[in-house]
Amino acid sequence: FIAVIMTGCSQKKNTITFNPTASMCIDSLIANMQIAGCDVISAEKATYGVSKISCISFDKKKLGEASGSSYLQNDFFSISYGTKIPSDVKPICTDPFVLLATAERD
Repeated sequence: FIAVIMTGCSQKKNTITFNPTASMCIDSLIANMQIAGCDVISAEKATYGVSKISCISFDKKKLGEASGSSYLQNDFFSISYGTKIPSDVKPICTDPFVLLATAERD
């Protein structure tokens, strides 16, 4: 019985590395993108008050069917409060600092 419990602890775990922000929404997004298999995450300012966050590199062969994860395929938008929410995005998270939204990648 103990051997079965110990094998669960000995499996290789995914590790994530990033610099935490003040936003739990952004931190969770980055962590989930890395766990899904993203190798390179891009964050760029799209317009005033809106930043676009996307996975721009992942190994499709290594991930197989998991490469269809929304964390790898969609674009995410960090929207500052007071900024108009674009009509083509879906809000998915909010915290005291930003509203996080997603949209299918073009």
